[in-house]
Amino acid sequence: MLIRIKNKFLLLVLTSAVLTGILYIAPQAFIWNKLKSLQKPYLAVQYITHNDSVKSDLAKAREVVDGHFLPSELSFAPQGTAFAPFIPYVLFAFFIVIANGNISLAFLLANFIFASLIFGAIYFLGKVIIKNRWWALFLAFLGTFTPILISYYNLYYQNFWNKFLNDIVKNFYPLVNTPLATLSLSRIGNPLITYVFYLPALAAIFLFWQKPKAWTAILAGLIAGLTPYVYFHHGIFLFIVIGLLTAYSFWKRKNDPIRLKFILVLLGIFFLITIPYVISYFSFSNLPSYDDYVRRLGVEEGRNFQLLVIRDYAVYLIFAAFIYLTIYKKDKSKAILYFLFFGAMFITWNIQLITGFVPESNHWWSVFGPVIFMVSADIVYNFLRNPNSKLIIAILILLSSLLVIKKAVNAGLFINPDQSFLDKYTFSQDIIDSWNWINGNLGREPKIISDSFMTALHLHVYTSARSYLPNWLNTLASNEDVENRFLVANKSFGVSKEILEKRLRLESGGTCENLARQFDLDIKACDDRYTFYNLPDAAFHLYGRYFVYGPSKEYSTVAQGSKPFPPITEFKIQELLARFDETKIIWPEIGVEYVYYGPWEKQFSQLNLAKDANLELVYKNLSVEIYKINGAFK
Repeated sequence: MLIRIKNKFLLLVLTSAVLTGILYIAPQAFIWNKLKSLQKPYLAVQYITHNDSVKSDLAKAREVVDGHFLPSELSFAPQGTAFAPFIPYVLFAFFIVIANGNISLAFLLANFIFASLIFGAIYFLGKVIIKNRWWALFLAFLGTFTPILISYYNLYYQNFWNKFLNDIVKNFYPLVNTPLATLSLSRIGNPLITYVFYLPALAAIFLFWQKPKAWTAILAGLIAGLTPYVYFHHGIFLFIVIGLLTAYSFWKRKNDPIRLKFILVLLGIFFLITIPYVISYFSFSNLPSYDDYVRRLGVEEGRNFQLLVIRDYAVYLIFAAFIYLTIYKKDKSKAILYFLFFGAMFITWNIQLITGFVPESNHWWSVFGPVIFMVSADIVYNFLRNPNSKLIIAILILLSSLLVIKKAVNAGLFINPDQSFLDKYTFSQDIIDSWNWINGNLGREPKIISDSFMTALHLHVYTSARSYLPNWLNTLASNEDVENRFLVANKSFGVSKEILEKRLRLESGGTCENLARQFDLDIKACDDRYTFYNLPDAAFHLYGRYFVYGPSKEYSTVAQGSKPFPPITEFKIQELLARFDETKIIWPEIGVEYVYYGPWEKQFSQLNLAKDANLELVYKNLSVEIYKINGAFK
């Protein structure tokens, strides 16, 4: 009888996981269906909807599909090393293959599968920690249907009550309709794929701490050892956690020698699995362009104590007090584990004291979020007088039902989606047709030049082309090499020095209309939503956060009101303009085979490439022209 009940509950969990996946993709599926009925193309992944994924994750996944494993360079020739966290790229590449190259379908498949897996991972983590299946089920719904895992810091930063109301409370009230085309964990890479590995790693560490045995040590070491290959920040945090667990076990070795024995097994397996990662890192760090690349990523330098997150420290102390009051006397071992996790958070915020730098500090919040989420749940569970009473379980079932109903209502809003969503997820059919022509007619990995970053980024994802123009995030090349390609591309397309200077100076602030006036465009061009992203931000696409030096509060990724991307310096602008004057181009000697001239390129210059004797028109539609360069060097 008991086995039958357990099987029924397992079926409930599996059904809930599948339902979660369905609700994650339902809005997009309805948008796709509506656009299809209107005979308009549907494009789930584009720069305005998933710009980080276009710049990095999906572009590298496409590289894997094209036979480049590990994925390294998207524009330049490989340099003998690769981007180490390759697992998300390989997994999404699998979905691209399954979807027969259809990126939109691959995106929906990934959301369905990984959202379902995350639901299961949270359930397992909750079951390991709280040991109550109904609580674990509720936590799985709460973690997947609200942004609590990735935005806990919003709950005590600014506008606490507004954040709490919008992020958490409204998700239990189905009558509040705020259409969401993608749900909280849909972001490709992190957290959609990273949490599928990170959450089980946390569960395995919790399980080991409760049952220090050979098999729990091996399991925790194996899963935790994979995390550096998934996401840098998760791997570093778990390394610090395991280090603290080892130090504590060594301190208590006389009272608990078994725990020390098996934590050393865990640590050894972790190190063994991460050896290739370490080798890859040293190979990467020896590149001449290493310094340029890491600065572009957003490195905060200096060996200074991190004071910008002082409120985080205060929250950790408050949590420590609650842990002591609610858990310590009931389960001292678990309470100590929690203390060590929060100690690891404190150390992680200040890792620059040892390394001298830290990349993108704001990413630590998505690493700490799941830990704080589960600790909070355990505190509440232990605070309640009878957490397993029928009344409490009934309340959890009711709250879970409200979360599901809320997301079902949200999905229903997209059966006839608002025009703004239809506009956001459609795309130029002419440009899509040009991608399809490239894939069908230019063979494997044609080298194509454009002076538009929008064109280059989308070519990386939707074709096998080796786009000439690199982005700061998708190349390990030096700044000088990236700059040279930018200058050559602009010179090749006849861009004036005045337009080039505007591209370098402009930021994305202001209005589309103002940008159109500055570039002398027909104001109707602003009907194209990409005008706003194509015209400005050349400096951003070249340098990312490169011009941030030191732990400056103004540009720190964790400072409230900070500027995420600094402007290019005046000295660098003048240097580039001087080099632009000296740049000479001869089409056959650039190192590309084809020229792409479409709507975004035409916003910088108006050319009649058909008159160029070096170029041969091989494709044309109403918006796009593609030319073959005669005698091109390959």
